[in-house]
Amino acid sequence: MASIFKRGRWMDSTGRKCSEGAPGAKWVPSRIYSIQIMVDGRRKLFKGYSDKAATEQLASKLERQKAQGEQGLTDPYAVHRKRPLAEHVADWITELRQLGRDDIYIGLCKFRMGRLIQDCGWKTLDTIGVESFIRWRQTATAKVGTSAKVGRVASTL
Repeated sequence: MASIFKRGRWMDSTGRKCSEGAPGAKWVPSRIYSIQIMVDGRRKLFKGYSDKAATEQLASKLERQKAQGEQGLTDPYAVHRKRPLAEHVADWITELRQLGRDDIYIGLCKFRMGRLIQDCGWKTLDTIGVESFIRWRQTATAKVGTSAKVGRVASTL
């Protein structure tokens, strides 16, 4: 069970941090609540909010995540969702090279994926969206090759 509390510190009469035994020392509680949860037998602290009810909701969310992790219900791809998309493409290009694909094919794949990521503004896997792709497809023009004619939209190729 998570516990919610306010941390604090000892302050002297001038408003500086001091020890408990200093002359004029006064205990000043923090404005923000803290959350304490036991994870793997160790105490773990999380920063909450200045609102107690919002901090309680965050604590219950953390408790649910802890329980789901104990039951194996965590997202195994959470780390990958936060990685930059360019790193995923670089891993894919490395795999294509290991599979012995042609250098021209690899170059085309790298260029096309790079252009798509840049033009759509995708940074991570979570930022990929249908709307941005459709918007890109409607406005993208061919830049290379025999189909690179002025005003030719890439979606008609």
